[in-house]
Amino acid sequence: MLFTALLFSATLSAQWALQKTNAGDNYNTLWVDAVDANTVWASLDQTIDGSYFIAVNKVVRTVDGGRTWTTHTVGTDPKDFITSIYARSAQELWLVVWNQSSYIGKIFVTKNGGQTFEQKGLN
Repeated sequence: MLFTALLFSATLSAQWALQKTNAGDNYNTLWVDAVDANTVWASLDQTIDGSYFIAVNKVVRTVDGGRTWTTHTVGTDPKDFITSIYARSAQELWLVVWNQSSYIGKIFVTKNGGQTFEQKGLN
């Protein structure tokens, strides 16, 4: 199964179009946030045995309307489950993460298009 995301197409009729990414087999969209018609971020989960879903600490991003996608890993703990995303731009994404082992919530941000993610402290 290919991972797909719905993108808003910048046409006069303003249609949604099904898009495929390079995230690999068995990945699904969990949260999607579009900055504009070209820039979209989406968090992923993974299908196991065709019906069971597990969390993954990965997001994908396109900046060219879905023609190409990049996959980025958030943090270092694979048990971090992304519960929401907020895309501010092609470079900046904020994420809320819940760790399935420690039961601790975290906030991550990237300001460089997903090259690195910084964990923010909660005070």
